[in-house]
Amino acid sequence: MRVAQAEGRNWKDELNTFLLAYRTTPHSTTGVPPAEAFLQRKIRSKLPSMVTQHTSDEDMRERDAHEKMKGKKYGDKRAKKDDIVVGDTVLLQQPHSKGDISGR
Repeated sequence: MRVAQAEGRNWKDELNTFLLAYRTTPHSTTGVPPAEAFLQRKIRSKLPSMVTQHTSDEDMRERDAHEKMKGKKYGDKRAKKDDIVVGDTVLLQQPHSKGDISGR
């Protein structure tokens, strides 16, 4: 929006152009553009499109669950194991309140 405004273009037109491109670009997880998933039909855009088979809602949900599971496995693999057991002494950081006298 700032670039459009700096170049003297109408920012509302540029916003609509951006939103059209975003809504018609296939999502990395579902493989379906957000507009198609929401409206259950293809929307027209200025970009040429290849004819593809219709993705059902169930297929999108399965792909989404699969991608989330891949992310979870990656996150779990990188997570650190805690060696804390019941009875250990631990430090707890308390959030600062607005009336804190320390001035933070």
